[in-house]
Amino acid sequence: LAVFLLALFARPVSAADCRNALFEAHWFVRDGSPKTLAYEPVEHTDLRLCPAYNGVPSCCQKSFEVEQALHFDYWKQIFTTKLERVRSNKEATMRMESKEIYNAASPEDRQQFQRAIQAFENVLDPAGHSRCLAAMLTYVAGMMCFAC
Repeated sequence: LAVFLLALFARPVSAADCRNALFEAHWFVRDGSPKTLAYEPVEHTDLRLCPAYNGVPSCCQKSFEVEQALHFDYWKQIFTTKLERVRSNKEATMRMESKEIYNAASPEDRQQFQRAIQAFENVLDPAGHSRCLAAMLTYVAGMMCFAC
């Protein structure tokens, strides 16, 4: 499907096409790092991370995949760390049960406490967050390939 869409909207490309302002930090610089976007669109057949751009002129090059993977891993870590923080908050909240104030709480307060714990469990259950996490990582991957 992606190859079909690329072919459908294909247009002549120029060196300026590799100068997308969103990716300025990765623009090609002579005598610079080879882990940048290409100076001008070139056809590749060895792109592993963005295979939809194989066989069509694009700004990505195999050496740039190191940078793409680095940034993808960064965002993956950000999202998984957020889940770890929720897990940590749940554990801290659960420790309230051992406090004197919990024992003095009203039945309504205890019910609210249990609802809060259930809310943590809903968020931390992979059935509840795996689709969202996958969608976020798919978006990140798409943005990494958008540079191509």
